[in-house]
Amino acid sequence: MMTKKEYKFEKGMRFTAIQTPITKKYLEIKLGDKLVASLKRTNILRNTFLLEGQWGDWEFYRESIWKSDISIRPYGFDLPTAFFNKKFLKTAGTLKLQMGLQFFIQMHPFKKYHELILDNDRLILYKQKIGLIKRSVEIIVEKENHKINENPWVVAFPLYLIQASKNNFYYGG
Repeated sequence: MMTKKEYKFEKGMRFTAIQTPITKKYLEIKLGDKLVASLKRTNILRNTFLLEGQWGDWEFYRESIWKSDISIRPYGFDLPTAFFNKKFLKTAGTLKLQMGLQFFIQMHPFKKYHELILDNDRLILYKQKIGLIKRSVEIIVEKENHKINENPWVVAFPLYLIQASKNNFYYGG
């Protein structure tokens, strides 16, 4: 049976997702100096990533290169428990979880920021920073909500979209 991890996200918390150097195949997600989770690429052809750490162990993947939908499942399980759907050439999509819970993810690739939205409230803001040596994304909790505390992997999912877009697998639709 799957054990569900919870995490307490508080307003004003600032996480940093760092990829140093650019050749690393994973991001480290930190709160200050403390490692909270990592997001590792496990299969480049299927654009599969594994989230590990305090936010749970989850797999984000495309079932086929011909489909634009993203599936999410607990690591080690065969069936997905959530899906992300994005319309062709759009920069937004819906993350659908069990029990009808839906988050909206708005991507602003040219402005280098992204948003995690629930019920028209922006919960999390993602700001991309690209330097010569390291890339990072600042993750800012703007509103507390028990739904993200109960599903902390959701906070990491936009990082997957950012990483996948670098491969041009995802943004192409």
